[in-house]
Amino acid sequence: MSDPSKIRELISTCYSGDISLYADASQRFMLANDSVTIAVEIPIWLTEFDIAELEDRYAIELAARTGEGPRTITGHIDFLQVRNGAVHILDYKPDARTNKPIAQLAIYALALTRLVPGLKLFDIKCAWFNEEEYLEFFPRTLFAR
Repeated sequence: MSDPSKIRELISTCYSGDISLYADASQRFMLANDSVTIAVEIPIWLTEFDIAELEDRYAIELAARTGEGPRTITGHIDFLQVRNGAVHILDYKPDARTNKPIAQLAIYALALTRLVPGLKLFDIKCAWFNEEEYLEFFPRTLFAR
C-alpha cells in the first residue's frame, strides 16, 4: 500500500473536503488493510533534555530558546510503517507548499531515535504526501553526524 499511486487513490476516495474525515478514514483503512502499517497518530514529545541531547549530537538548533523556561517539541506522526527492515514515517500534508514537511519529518525521525531504544537515524525513511504529491527522503542525509 505504500505505492504513491495507491495512496493518491485512497486520498481521493476518502477525502471529502473535511481533513478530519480524511484522516480518520485513511488511518482506519491503513491499519486494517496494509500489513506494513503498525500504528497511526503516534504522539511525539521531546523534553528540554531530549532537545539538548539531539542539538549537541548533531550540531543543530531544533528549537530556539524563548525566555528561561524549558523547551518542548510536540507533534504526532500520521502513519508509522515497517518495510524492508526500515521504519517509515508518513505524514499527510495538504499544505506542504507553505508548511515545512521535511523539517517536521526530520524532527520526528530524530525524536524516534531518542524515544525508541536502539533505533538509529540510518534505519528511518520519511515521506509526506497529499492529493497531488508524494515525496520520500532519508533524514540521515540532512545531518552531518
